[in-house]
Amino acid sequence: PGSRATPGIDDDRVYTFGQCGDLVCWRLVDGTLVWKGNVGQAGGRAPRWGHSSSPLVYEGKVFVQGGGNALVVAYDKLTGELVWKALEGPAGYATITTLRLGEATKLLVFHGTGLACLDPADGTVLWQIPWETSYDVNATTPVVAGQTIFITSGYRTGCQALEAKDGGVEFLWRNKAIVSHHSD
Repeated sequence: PGSRATPGIDDDRVYTFGQCGDLVCWRLVDGTLVWKGNVGQAGGRAPRWGHSSSPLVYEGKVFVQGGGNALVVAYDKLTGELVWKALEGPAGYATITTLRLGEATKLLVFHGTGLACLDPADGTVLWQIPWETSYDVNATTPVVAGQTIFITSGYRTGCQALEAKDGGVEFLWRNKAIVSHHSD
């Protein structure tokens, strides 16, 4: 029991995402509830050890991994209304992060069975690669340096470096020198 995700703070609000899929917005100054929703209402399904991806606030939206029929879910940060949902499959435990490609910023989602790049405006999937582990545990947030993306998972899976390009990704290398189960 208990929380698993780090809260996200944006202006005067705090966003929390609980193990059972509750996404909640609070006033930062006094903790007053602003809005509350659950990814299950969008078709989400909790992974084996509960939801734990921290909410990402970007461009007026809050993004979380919902799993099920709502692998990635975007909510309006002010109202909590569903803006879009994308992909299907098991949620991962990693926080959604951003990647800058030219003049555009994209979302990187290290979900239960792979890594996906999405357009934050509407959830369009730009590319996706498989990355399978025992129990669908991808829990480390991808590290981004320029156009290079580094991912790693436990269960003897290993690590991989990729280079993001317009319209896809290029594999740079993969090995088992780093096998991180999760990042604290």
